[in-house]
Amino acid sequence: MNRNRASGGMSRHAIPDEETQVWSQAADSLEDFLKLRNDESAFQRPINVNRLVASLPEEDDPKFYNGVSHVREELLGELHSMKTQADKELRALNTAIEKIDILIALRASDPGPQVDKRNKRTSGRATSPNAGSSGTPQPSLGGGSGRGSAAPSVGSNSASGGSSAVRTGKVGTGGRHEIGRAVAYRAPPKKNPETKQMEEAQWILAKVRSYEGQNKYKVEDADDESPATYSATASQICPLPAADSYGPTAQFPDFPASSRVLAVYPGTTVFYGSVVVEPPRKSGPPSRAANVKVERMYKVKFDDDEDTIQNVPAHLVFASPAGM
Repeated sequence: MNRNRASGGMSRHAIPDEETQVWSQAADSLEDFLKLRNDESAFQRPINVNRLVASLPEEDDPKFYNGVSHVREELLGELHSMKTQADKELRALNTAIEKIDILIALRASDPGPQVDKRNKRTSGRATSPNAGSSGTPQPSLGGGSGRGSAAPSVGSNSASGGSSAVRTGKVGTGGRHEIGRAVAYRAPPKKNPETKQMEEAQWILAKVRSYEGQNKYKVEDADDESPATYSATASQICPLPAADSYGPTAQFPDFPASSRVLAVYPGTTVFYGSVVVEPPRKSGPPSRAANVKVERMYKVKFDDDEDTIQNVPAHLVFASPAGM
């Protein structure tokens, strides 16, 4: 299934040439086996053998010795043909099994993304987009279920925590974004160094590094394995709410069930298209909310993720742009 689509930035991991070749050889062997099994003569041989055996007279019949001689050669020929057919089928199956074993070994040793899984960048111990200059990672406030570790937390954005952009979770809204602001950034397409193929543009978790004037910014990728700096316009940025906001006054976007959103896939720093299954529960009384910190979580279903429902922190969810 081709997952190259703009809506979620999901690009199927390219299958290495060696794996493709091994799988092709395994498929050819299985096809040979099926051809052998579907050979009409293969079905007829056991019938012929049974017919010949049934035609033999009883051993105590005087005609036995005379009757065996004219059937013997034909019976041996059919039995030999059956054995040859079985040997061919066995060789075809053994070849297919051998190739599949090789393919399994290649997949197990592949350090990159696995085939039939999303091509998502794992966050590892990704630092918070608002981490201090020391580069010390800040722990996530809540773990989403899914692959890999929990998505990285984003730090406090008190300066613009109440902006309309935070309330709506829309791209290109709100005023100027302050330095260190956690944002979702639409990274441009780039060539995969391993596959030499162009990957689709992706929405990634980032932070604002500087304001360049005329609605232009420098943003830094939150992925601590391969951080990169990009030049971005306001239309390529969606500000995210502060991860440390709690209680009834916390500034989070409100997306009801069935809303189309982009959310960070658990264990990655990449946003993917999804549908809200269940929004976060409403906060309790102010007195209780002031003492108990409960991270707000969306239950979402990611595109091409079958019926799996994932938990994603509310500060890592924003409205899906038009057409996605």
